[in-house]
Amino acid sequence: MGQAFKSDVQIVEVRTDDYVRGIAQREYWAVAAAPEQAVMLVLVAVPEGWACSLSELPVEKIAGNLVLQPGEARLIRRGYFHPT
Repeated sequence: MGQAFKSDVQIVEVRTDDYVRGIAQREYWAVAAAPEQAVMLVLVAVPEGWACSLSELPVEKIAGNLVLQPGEARLIRRGYFHPT
């Protein structure tokens, strides 16, 4: 039986192996899971060698009113992005 997912939404930052002017491109994913599960859900969705970590960005700033099902991970932004 699989693990149950909490309905919390986390933002996961992914650093790709693509570089623009020497800076790794980033993706931001919204994940409806507990923090300890969110990174793993994204790691299985992205190419091997990419790095994932929880973002400290507020969910509202990145995901807005996005509705996700428990356990769902969705790419929301990619590219050279500095959310400030």
